[in-house]
Amino acid sequence: MTKELWAISGAIGLCAALGWTIYIYVSRSQYLLAKWAEDNGYQLLNAEFRPFIKGPFFWSSKGQTVYRVTICDEQGNHQSGWVRCGHPLLGLFADQIEAKLDG
Repeated sequence: MTKELWAISGAIGLCAALGWTIYIYVSRSQYLLAKWAEDNGYQLLNAEFRPFIKGPFFWSSKGQTVYRVTICDEQGNHQSGWVRCGHPLLGLFADQIEAKLDG
């Protein structure tokens, strides 16, 4: 193989690895969020990923994800709040979820 083919192959491999990492990061985060809602008897009405404005979780690590959520509880009450997925050191490899609902 020529140097150009090696460079192209390397770039394609790097893009594929980056894409796979992003896919796993997003899907794992969404899984944890859905599991949290189900475990607490909530219906998740809306979930907005918040990479920059993290509400009460502004000290979150890069491995954690923060969502602004709207839920409906078993009594039909709607509530909004913040949910952080992951552990400060282990990131999304841990099943840790922390929520702070408004009000």
